[in-house]
Amino acid sequence: MVYFPLYLHQSLHFDGLAYGGLYTVMLVGSVVGPLVMGYISDRMERKVILMVAYLLSAMAVIALVLVGTNVLALVLVTAAIGLVVFSQSSLIRTLVADVVEAGEREMAFGVFFVAMSLGGVVWAITIGYWIDAFGFFSAFALMACSYLAAAAALLPVKVGRMS
Repeated sequence: MVYFPLYLHQSLHFDGLAYGGLYTVMLVGSVVGPLVMGYISDRMERKVILMVAYLLSAMAVIALVLVGTNVLALVLVTAAIGLVVFSQSSLIRTLVADVVEAGEREMAFGVFFVAMSLGGVVWAITIGYWIDAFGFFSAFALMACSYLAAAAALLPVKVGRMS
């Protein structure tokens, strides 16, 4: 959500205080979200919770453009984005720990962090280009589709706690 403040400023024409406040709401959600989603995923099937997080992320990103300048709705959507979008990485790491054998976890986490770092850079550039070429709505739709694709990619994953 690197482009969130830019969207609020350029598309919705919010001033610095308004988009700074909304960005703060999202960041608070990004701290609370992994704690709440982690707690829930410890008590329910982790794969299902991660898939729900992806689906809610897609819905929240689309809702971001649908609510327009309605400040109350933007606060709620922004909080939801913070809660679910920023929970994904923690949920994925925990799922990796669940599905990889104990002796291979360090290597799996190394590969995971390299892939996430490189993927994050490429994705930020891609979204920036997409915004420039097609606009924010199209870029947010692309993000939503990526969340749905991630949820679909989890379907064949067999989850069983490794020792």
